[in-house]
Amino acid sequence: MAQTPEERQAKRVEFIRRLRDERVAWNLCFRCGKPLNGVKTLQCSACLAKEAERREKNRERNREYQRQRVADHRARGLCVHCDDPAVAGGRCEYHRKYYNLLKRGRNKRKDDV
Repeated sequence: MAQTPEERQAKRVEFIRRLRDERVAWNLCFRCGKPLNGVKTLQCSACLAKEAERREKNRERNREYQRQRVADHRARGLCVHCDDPAVAGGRCEYHRKYYNLLKRGRNKRKDDV
């Protein structure tokens, strides 16, 4: 009997979880299976470096996307946080009030210190 895609996916996920648990128990990198060489993490130094590089690449991509999105919203006269029409400063009435309250709260904490 053929498995459905959902069954195959569930079986694959279970296999990956089991493999990860076994590797961690044997003090191996859970991604590639190489020895950890005394590093107190779950990944080897090569996998950590790859992950850091991937994270930085995604961070730059997300920053660029947000810059473009904010510029597009401002050009169209929309709030930079949602798609409602902007009232002043690139924000709708709701977000303008919300950020003013946050700012007041921050200033109050600074005055208390």
